Amino acid sequence: MLRPMLRAVTTGIAFLAAPVFAGTSLPTMDGPTRKGMDISAHAVSGSRADCKLTGEAVLWVSRPVKVLDEAGASLGGVTAGLAQFGRGSELGGCVPDGAALNLSDRFATFLVADGSGVPDRQRSEGLASRLAQDFYQLAEGEGTVIPLVDGVTLRAMGSASYRFKIVLIVDAASGSIDAVILRETLGTKFAPRLAEADRRLSRVKWSSIP
Repeated sequence: MLRPMLRAVTTGIAFLAAPVFAGTSLPTMDGPTRKGMDISAHAVSGSRADCKLTGEAVLWVSRPVKVLDEAGASLGGVTAGLAQFGRGSELGGCVPDGAALNLSDRFATFLVADGSGVPDRQRSEGLASRLAQDFYQLAEGEGTVIPLVDGVTLRAMGSASYRFKIVLIVDAASGSIDAVILRETLGTKFAPRLAEADRRLSRVKWSSIP
């Protein structure tokens, strides 16, 4: 089952990384690699509680692709990969009623930061954020667009429902993992206990990178 899935992934699922311009070497990572996760991501705006990403991620494959901006222009070459969350992995604290999202066996994209320090981590976070929000796209070398991994949907507090997109950022030097988490509100009908602030917001973002 896994081998055909990985073949499909290498042709049809998003891979991403910190942007590197032509003429420089891209960071690399051998796979598969197992990484433990205990990540606290802070809300980018407002006073919301932190999101907590715990468990394990298997980093399967990675390869170079291109990043396209809103106009379809190339921003340079990148290295990127596919991660699969291990059994018992959870995303908690990201919805008003505190329900945890079971991520067992789910997939997500990961980027490979080159390990050069704070500027590269922040650049990776900016790219991950823009990809999660569909401002940027990934593409093959000849220009074929690669869609992002589908988001994970969670129903909480009545019939309110949310879709999450998670992008992991792996430091090539230290192996540490950061995360960008985007929550999209899909519906709030028949959810009288939902706070008005949460009812109005269609998108909320958390990041473990300051």
